[in-house]
Amino acid sequence: MSTARPAMLFDLDDTLFDHSGCARDALGVLRERYPALPVPAPAVMAREYQRVLEEQHLRVPAGELGIDEAHVRRFERLCARAGIPVAADTAQEAAAACRTADLAACLEACRQADGAKDRLAAFEEICATGVVTNTPATEQRRKLAVCGFDAFLDAVVIAEETGRAKPDPASSRPRWSASAGAWKRP
Repeated sequence: MSTARPAMLFDLDDTLFDHSGCARDALGVLRERYPALPVPAPAVMAREYQRVLEEQHLRVPAGELGIDEAHVRRFERLCARAGIPVAADTAQEAAAACRTADLAACLEACRQADGAKDRLAAFEEICATGVVTNTPATEQRRKLAVCGFDAFLDAVVIAEETGRAKPDPASSRPRWSASAGAWKRP
């Protein structure tokens, strides 16, 4: 009879990976390109952007909204909250520019959260480790590879691949059942 191995599950964005830092960099690109955007301090603008992101985020893995449309709606809502009217074509262009800048910042700099690899290495010694995330698979798998996190993980569960978004516990069940002891390094 095998003994179940304990497991530690992590979210990727803003737990292991500095997604907020990448978003702030992308917002800086938008501020330069669209000077009519609200001019609060970058940290204030980033917090508002994060609030708008959370309004849309779970709709993407649920299949209710495509990732590109979510970015357009996020930009439209950011402008609306600042009282700035924005044309549909400008919203699409700005959303694409922001997404491109965000992905570039994410992948070029390998923006690990402080101590991320140390945490993974420490947990690797005592339990199985995994990532559960709602962000699109291609983006998340690139982050894992670029940052070298994948070498520490026993499982990677992405909502897009399971058809269930976290925090629904069923989102992670397909990848591991009752026992983490059977997990193998990818």
